[in-house]
Amino acid sequence: SDGVIDVFKLAGIPAPDVSILNDEFLESVKDKPNENLRLKLLERLLHDEIKSKAKKNITKAKAFSQLLEATMDRYHKRIIDAATVVQAMLDIKKDIDQTAARAVALGMTEEELAFYDAVHDNYAAIYDEPLLKDIIHDVVAVIKGKLTVDWTLQHRQAVKSAVKAAVKLVLRKRGVQEGDLEALTEKVITQAAELWKDWPMAA
Repeated sequence: SDGVIDVFKLAGIPAPDVSILNDEFLESVKDKPNENLRLKLLERLLHDEIKSKAKKNITKAKAFSQLLEATMDRYHKRIIDAATVVQAMLDIKKDIDQTAARAVALGMTEEELAFYDAVHDNYAAIYDEPLLKDIIHDVVAVIKGKLTVDWTLQHRQAVKSAVKAAVKLVLRKRGVQEGDLEALTEKVITQAAELWKDWPMAA
């Protein structure tokens, strides 16, 4: 009845841009009105950032989403204050932005990093980092050599089966234990289906 309301302005946010999550903004949120609305909008912005920038790395995207949800839950239970929430959001944003730097540090492409993250937590204690990196490098190369248009769709099961068989062959050649073979293959295929579901446009 009072006309259009700019909720971002009401919350004290200049524009719907996740780049506001920086050190300067962290200081600016302290002791301002509309705290709950402001944090809700920030939560939505960061959630969208996770979806757009981390969605191809399903392991990281899931971890970021869970951390954001847990942080907001702690805030609603009054375990932490607004400044702590924003700091947590800032840390998540920085982690998202460091993907390229992590890939360079590991000597991998960002595509390879997505696969590395998908298997690292479960297999780092079994296979050392150099071997895991070699495995991922070989796996990415062999998968990309087998992909066709719409390879993830139901009528393309033959293609998906060929990709899976090629991945298993690589893993065996690299010395992956038989007991780890199926689970590791599934993690790789799941990541590939997300990363390259729009092949070749996603290449």
